[in-house]
Parts: sequence; C-alpha cells; structure tokens
Amino acid sequence: MANLNIDSVSPKRAYELANEIVKMRNIPFFFHGRPGIGKSDIVEQLAKANNMNLEILMLTQIDSQDLRGIQYPDAASKRMVYYPPEFLPGPESPPTLLFLDELTGAEPRLQVSAYQLLLSRRIGSYKLPDNCYVCAAGNGPADGAIAYEMGTALASRLLHISVQAEPRSWIEWALANGIHNSIITLIQLKGDLLEQTDSQLDRGDLIGPNPRAWARASSILHSVGVQNRSIAEPLVEGLVGKSAAADLFLTAEEMKDLPSPEKILAMDDKEFGKIVPKSIPSLYGLTYSLVAYASDLTEMRKAIKFLDITVERAKDLPAADCMSLGMELLMEKAIKSKLDNQLMESKEFLDNYDKIKDVYSVSSNGKEK
Repeated sequence: MANLNIDSVSPKRAYELANEIVKMRNIPFFFHGRPGIGKSDIVEQLAKANNMNLEILMLTQIDSQDLRGIQYPDAASKRMVYYPPEFLPGPESPPTLLFLDELTGAEPRLQVSAYQLLLSRRIGSYKLPDNCYVCAAGNGPADGAIAYEMGTALASRLLHISVQAEPRSWIEWALANGIHNSIITLIQLKGDLLEQTDSQLDRGDLIGPNPRAWARASSILHSVGVQNRSIAEPLVEGLVGKSAAADLFLTAEEMKDLPSPEKILAMDDKEFGKIVPKSIPSLYGLTYSLVAYASDLTEMRKAIKFLDITVERAKDLPAADCMSLGMELLMEKAIKSKLDNQLMESKEFLDNYDKIKDVYSVSSNGKEK
C-alpha cells in the first residue's frame, strides 16, 4: 500500500489551501480523506467563493461510456465521433468547477477516462473550456471504503491535500450551523468521537461516527427530542454506531436540567447563580449554548458576564478554561458580525481580558489593550 507522505489538515485549512490552487486554474488537486469528512462541502464552498458553477460527477454511479459520450457516424468525415455528455461544460458554459468525486472508488476503466480529464483536460475529441477547473476526491483502501490504489503516474500529476477531522474546527462550524448542543459538548469532551478510529476500522465496524453522521444525528435530536431516548437513541445509533450513541446520550443526560440559552440570557445575576453547572458536560453545554445563541452586543456582553460568574462559583470544575473558550468563540463571532471593536471596549470584556490573552491575540485584529 502506498504511503501518503504529507501532513493532514483540518477541513478549514484544506479550504484555504485549495482556494489558492483554484485561482491558479492550471493545477488539479485531489482531496484524500475518510468518508463523511466534508470533502464535498469544501468543494461547494470553493465554487461559491470563486463565482463558479459546480458540476459534481459521482464516479461510482456512472460508467466509462457515460463520461466519454455517445458514439455516432459523421457522414462528412466518414468517421465515428462522440457527442459529449450534457454534464461536461461546453464552450458557452459559464466558469465551472468540475468535481470528480469518489474517483478512487470508480471502476478502473472509468478511472482512465477521469484521469484524462484531470491530466489532459480532455476525453477523445472533447476538451474542457479554459474557464473550467477540474479537481477530484476519494477515499483510500485503509479508510474502510471501497477504493483502488492510486498509481504513482497519476499521483505525480496532482496536488494532494489530506483532510482530517479536527474537533475545534468542526465545533466552530457546528456552532454556526445549529448542531445540537449535546453533540458539540460531546465532541469537546471526547474529540476522538468526531470520526471513526483506526481501531474501529481494524475491527471491521460497519457503522462509525464522522462529521456528516453527526450533522444528521443533530437533525434527529432536533426533530425527535433528546429526552425521547427510546426513539432517538436507536436512530442516532444507526448513524454513528452503538458506542458513540451511548456516549452522546450519557452527555445529554447530564445536561438535561440546563435551561435553554434564551431563558438563561433573560435571567439576572441572582437567577443565573442558581443554575451554575455542577458537572463538566453541563459546564461545556452552557458555554456552547451561550456562544451559539448570543447574536448581538448586549447578549455577548451578558454571556461573558455569566461565564465570569461561573468561574467564581464552579471552582471544582474547569470553569476558567470554559471562560477562555467562550470569550474566544464570542470574539470570533463578533468579528464576523463586525461587532469586535464594540465588544473589546465593553466592561465585561476588559474585566476578563486576562483570562483569554494567552489563547487569543487581540492585537492580530488591529487593536491592543
């Protein structure tokens, strides 16, 4: 088995790297990564960021004839020629990102045709337009998916990016996309549950966690309700496996008495003091709830104030770590909302700045205190 001798990067970093390559247009890249890691989502972001149409070819769902096109006789030249398929961009097409997904899982004959698109930008007489960028992704034989080895002849002509799930990066995404709070808290506490482990793959487990599965599990929890465990747990188990699902519902059980973030942010200091978490899962659950729900300057300031109260009252828990984490995430959220200068000038932020200065560089955002 060939060794992928490059460092793996988070999906966020993979996007940053690939975005630079897409702008160059002439170097095709290949995303390596386990199923459900978010490779397709990254490509969708790339197409949107570069104002390109996205054409996704799932190569495990077509055969080589579908990619090459229909053969027909040309009376004028007295030759057999091909009509290219409609999903390949033509001369009149707008800028297009052509994504060859599941390339390593395609049957060998189809891979040959796909390699022509990647390496020569053509198949037979068909040629990709100059405004089309082509890239690909796939799993390796060791990833628990049906896959063929990539030969060195092809590998030497591609830029390779190995994508690996990274808990902190995924949590930032999860907070912005409404992922259920109990799942975010679980991944904070047990980052190895974000994706299937090597030991699970070696054991031959068919079902295991990955970022895509957790996003789907979140939809189930929002729809069924985390407290409706007799229904929710078997459904989640079918997505992430028995062990990961059990850990999730144990975490949810410890968080069950935590009020909604809307109710928390409507409390005064005295009321909040009565619900200060007494367990680590509920502590992290509170932190992520406040960060996810706080949407304006007033709510962000109140969230910092409540985190400060938690530090004072939950001395036997890692409340200071949660304070730093919460303030850092709130600042990142404020930057996206263009509220960072106002938040940095607030009393709550300034009073607690010492608790985050080691983990967050305010000066990097153009302002020092």
